[in-house]
Amino acid sequence: MTDVSISAPPAAAGKLTTSDGVPLKTALARATRRQRIRAFMLVLPLLAFISITFLWPIVSMLHRSIYSPVFSDFMPRVSEQLAQWDGKELPPEPAWEALVKDLQEARKTREIGKVATAVNYEMPAARSLFTGSARKAANINEGPYKEALLAAEPKWDDLGVWALMKQLGSAYTARYYIAATDRTYNEKGEIVMQPERQ
Repeated sequence: MTDVSISAPPAAAGKLTTSDGVPLKTALARATRRQRIRAFMLVLPLLAFISITFLWPIVSMLHRSIYSPVFSDFMPRVSEQLAQWDGKELPPEPAWEALVKDLQEARKTREIGKVATAVNYEMPAARSLFTGSARKAANINEGPYKEALLAAEPKWDDLGVWALMKQLGSAYTARYYIAATDRTYNEKGEIVMQPERQ
């Protein structure tokens, strides 16, 4: 430990120093810095405990409020196709093929229920559309896929269903915060007020 005893300064210098010639101000700063570091190390475990038990759950909750990957995870082909779709009219044939194959795969892996539930949160009664179409898609083995799927389930002619799938195709979304303000997305992807019945 540095000896901070004061030696008699030369008259010309007029500065206080320690016995080893270090300016007193510098020696005190070093000692104070060591004390601060020691104090921080003592409270570091408490800070870590608070971060893990208190702050992390809040951060996790906030992340989950904008992260909803169910649709994009289990319907990856159609999500990729619709990412480039302009939404002005029904998508082209590759998107229909992607939808049929995703429906077949989701039914095979028994994940179609999760997909249907995720869509149903945004569009009531859409669950039956997805589960029913997944069963019918099992019999569609070749194109044109648009005609085959529309013949099996005419409700796919609804542009609003495709617009919703485009929105759900992004794992990150502000839908929950928008819904909290009594708003929603329309078919063009614009934020509008919720219908009065909802």
